[in-house]
Amino acid sequence: MDVLKQTSPQAEARRHYNLARKLWARKNAEKALESVKRSLAVVTTAPALALQGEITAAGGDCAAATTLFEQALKIDPAESVAIQG
Repeated sequence: MDVLKQTSPQAEARRHYNLARKLWARKNAEKALESVKRSLAVVTTAPALALQGEITAAGGDCAAATTLFEQALKIDPAESVAIQG
């Protein structure tokens, strides 16, 4: 059995999320958004929702960003990016 294929959904989601953060830090919003959406397709987490909200807000869709921040806060009321958003 291939060890690389035995990753948990959480680990897969974390990889996509970490890549999204790196891409966002490099100002590559399009690729960052793709990667964070991949993360959320595997496991919904507050940090990923907040990151998607941050990218979405920067793109000018404040209403959608607010919804994402609210969803993140429902999962984790202490999510700092969502609180600031």
